[in-house]
Amino acid sequence: MKGWLKDRRLCICILLAVLIIYHLYFLWLSSVKMELSELLYADFMLFVVIGVCTVSDWYRWLKKTEGWQNAMQTASYVLSEELDDTGELQTVLAHNEQEYLREQKEHYMQQQELQDYISRWSHEIKLPLAALRMMNERNTDAALQKDMQKQLEKMERQLHMMLCTAKAWMPAGDRSIMKIELKKAIQSAVKNASYFLIHEGFEIQIEDSVDILVLSDEQWLVYMLDQLISNAVKYHKEHPVLTFSCEVREYAVLHVLDNGIGIRQEELSAVFERGYTGRNQRNGAYRSTGMGLYFVRKIADLLGHTVTITSREQDYTDIQITFSHDGDFFHLTDL
Repeated sequence: MKGWLKDRRLCICILLAVLIIYHLYFLWLSSVKMELSELLYADFMLFVVIGVCTVSDWYRWLKKTEGWQNAMQTASYVLSEELDDTGELQTVLAHNEQEYLREQKEHYMQQQELQDYISRWSHEIKLPLAALRMMNERNTDAALQKDMQKQLEKMERQLHMMLCTAKAWMPAGDRSIMKIELKKAIQSAVKNASYFLIHEGFEIQIEDSVDILVLSDEQWLVYMLDQLISNAVKYHKEHPVLTFSCEVREYAVLHVLDNGIGIRQEELSAVFERGYTGRNQRNGAYRSTGMGLYFVRKIADLLGHTVTITSREQDYTDIQITFSHDGDFFHLTDL
């Protein structure tokens, strides 16, 4: 009842004011004087009508209030076009906001638990991998030792990429944008993939133009370059060459160019889609998951960079990373 009185307080005040004016008019202001008995009879009839309307309104209000209160207790969100009362609407909006924040917190905690699990699992799996490396070093079969080393390198690389990918899916992540040496990031990525680059006979060309500063996160930039180098290894041809160069105008644009099998023109618009593997013939030693360039685009978006690609089938693939900052930041001499 208190809730109904609170919601209808304006209507009640107006009704009382009308009743007071009505009585004042007929008792003192009207030229036609009413007998007290007549006035009391009129009041009785009026109060009967008002009472019926009040009970009816209170009943409707009670049913509606119980309805959305039950909904708030049993459902995550309450959506109703019948909430025309400001007080009810504010209550429901506050409930929905609390429910949204609760779900966001729960979702974040689930992601955090998943990342913690992946991190623990990754560190635990490193022990048997290290043991396998030591066992392989004592392997007297040179061919088998080489094959096992290749598979161990793949496992180590995939393990590292899985850790980085798990971090990338976190809402906040551990991203820190600052001035970094682009050449140093490239060298780190090349070092990470050195086994496969040497195994496939890659010629690596790092031009002097990459000796600049860019605003980025070094860890994530190296991860992006790891993915691009991995793609170059997967889709290489004979006498593979991987070139890193940079052009600085208003923006700094890093070019990662390989002379591999390239990409069909009709597939260029889809290469950054999740799970897209394309139709070109691939090197049978490496399987494609279709996730590499997808993660490159995702990380680039998180860092505020732009990734584009140009390619010609059976000729080359050139992937460009644009660091969208003022050109004055890029030169080492500006330090």
